[in-house]
Amino acid sequence: TGFTNEHLNILADILYELGDAGFESPDNHETSLSQLAQSLKLFEYIESDDRIYSIDRNLKMTKIKDYLS
Repeated sequence: TGFTNEHLNILADILYELGDAGFESPDNHETSLSQLAQSLKLFEYIESDDRIYSIDRNLKMTKIKDYLS
């Protein structure tokens, strides 16, 4: 039946953790930026579609925006 917001949130969390873990490494920096950008897109979609506010999701989105700026 497709992906639910819960599935997308798990994927966004995985991308976030991968991007966060490799951000400081010169070898992985570009990959990390890509993973963080993808994670942010998913979090923003979930934020607009979900009726439940998540402080954790919002904090991650803020941290990603800081990384990408």
